[in-house]
Amino acid sequence: MNLREIAVISEIVNYQSFADAAYSLSYSPSVISKYVSSVEEELGVKIFVRGNKSNKQTLTPEGRLLIQDIH
Repeated sequence: MNLREIAVISEIVNYQSFADAAYSLSYSPSVISKYVSSVEEELGVKIFVRGNKSNKQTLTPEGRLLIQDIH
């Protein structure tokens, strides 16, 4: 995982939204999604719960551990 990927994940956690993180970082939401997918593939775990009805992104248990390590 590189610094840009860490920044993307941190912004998603801060904003609880892929779209808001994308806006903050001046990326498109699809680019944000690709960064997250890349990290998830590299680590072999899902970081965010997808497909929830609310627009807020929630972390998986593995994602919470990752954020603790990042901070």
